Amino acid sequence: MVRLSYEAPATEVVNNARERVDQLLAAAQREHVEWESAYEAARADLSAFDSRVDLFAMEARLGKLQGQLVQAEARLRSLAQNTIPADEAR
Repeated sequence: MVRLSYEAPATEVVNNARERVDQLLAAAQREHVEWESAYEAARADLSAFDSRVDLFAMEARLGKLQGQLVQAEARLRSLAQNTIPADEAR
């Protein structure tokens, strides 16, 4: 009799725990599907961006423009030093 009174609550606890684990697993699976869908959408967006934008060409152009900027700044400094009298430069 004592054994039966112990087994009933233990079985109920185990059943409740299994039910809760099943609920948590189902929620985790739904969340996983949602995140997987968002990930695939982001990959598709990235692929579309990559097909529209040639990053390598843009980086090459940026490097060329940076070089031109450095040259222009050096030329400007040279012109400023040569055209402004020494007294005004101080």
